[in-house]
Amino acid sequence: MAETWNDIVKDLVVDQGLDCQYCFERKSTQGAHALVHKRVYNNTKKHKNINVRENFMPCCDQCAKFSETYAGRCYAWGVLCNWYGEKRIKAFYDGLNLKVKERFE
Repeated sequence: MAETWNDIVKDLVVDQGLDCQYCFERKSTQGAHALVHKRVYNNTKKHKNINVRENFMPCCDQCAKFSETYAGRCYAWGVLCNWYGEKRIKAFYDGLNLKVKERFE
């Protein structure tokens, strides 16, 4: 069975109690879609493509807005590449069928 967004939140936010990966000042309270947000896909059936660990960053309520900015996505790219390896994150992102792809550096 495929891992759901709720499974990832439970693992990283609830069970592991990770700090917010943006500010490191508060405990995470939610998971941010770090690289690709749900609004990019109008079709909810495609959300399964982005509701994955490679697109998940634990964050606090205060940093949730920052996670939606280009600067937040660039920062998340670095963190996710550090966690999972650049090859895995690049493969995830390149595998998405997006009309426009951002460059993260």
